[in-house]
Amino acid sequence: MRLRPLLIALAPVLLVAAGCSPKPLNENKTLTLDTQTPARAIILPAQKKATTITVEFSSSDKEVSIHVFKDSDIPNDDAMMTVQAKQALGGKRGKEGTFTADIPENTATRVVVREHQAAKTDVTVKVTSAP
Repeated sequence: MRLRPLLIALAPVLLVAAGCSPKPLNENKTLTLDTQTPARAIILPAQKKATTITVEFSSSDKEVSIHVFKDSDIPNDDAMMTVQAKQALGGKRGKEGTFTADIPENTATRVVVREHQAAKTDVTVKVTSAP
């Protein structure tokens, strides 16, 4: 008989713990780059657990560079153009493509699109992670 009250007391705790898993990322944005805006970014919140994200991108006109940086590597928006690509967690150059990046736990990140060669280009970016 003692087991039953214990199970009743623990049931809410177990239900809350089961619902605390991190939600998968699913960000879709179109970023416009032009002569006035040489770089744009999607800021991703820190995830409680290490995760792998997949970045898919497509540029409407000419190639772009797209990288995933730790948010701490980019102190302000101007630094999006000057931070070195070798600091990136992942990245690619092209008119379209897909790549993955391993994100450490509790690390906010930015997906930065830059280095376009067209006067204006719209870059569609999709960022996902597995549950």
